[in-house]
Amino acid sequence: MGKIIKRVEPEKSLTIFTVSGEVSAEELAQAVDEFYKGPVTRKVLFDLTDSILDHLSSDDVLNFSRAPRYIPEQRIGGKTAVVAPSDLAFGLARMYEFSADPAEIPFVTKVFRTMEEARKWLKV
Repeated sequence: MGKIIKRVEPEKSLTIFTVSGEVSAEELAQAVDEFYKGPVTRKVLFDLTDSILDHLSSDDVLNFSRAPRYIPEQRIGGKTAVVAPSDLAFGLARMYEFSADPAEIPFVTKVFRTMEEARKWLKV
């Protein structure tokens, strides 16, 4: 069983989710839903470096990306970076990046192989 640890850096308007071990689509969705209950930051970083996503399917990713969510004003114009060094995590994250409806999601999501690239893009 995996875990998702959330850390907020309010001075940077940044929330970091560190995902480790085997996680399900439901666990990822729950973490995102909890994020939107507050405090909400403009920038989000998902670190999938130590995650095991073997049980996630493309249908899971599509359902997750299209799930209706209330997006607070603080996220409008924000950024979400996903660090996915493994080929599987990178592929699933890219699928999410391209399947999310931009009309429904008022922030940009981008996938990176390294934490350094993600932090540079987020400017943190």
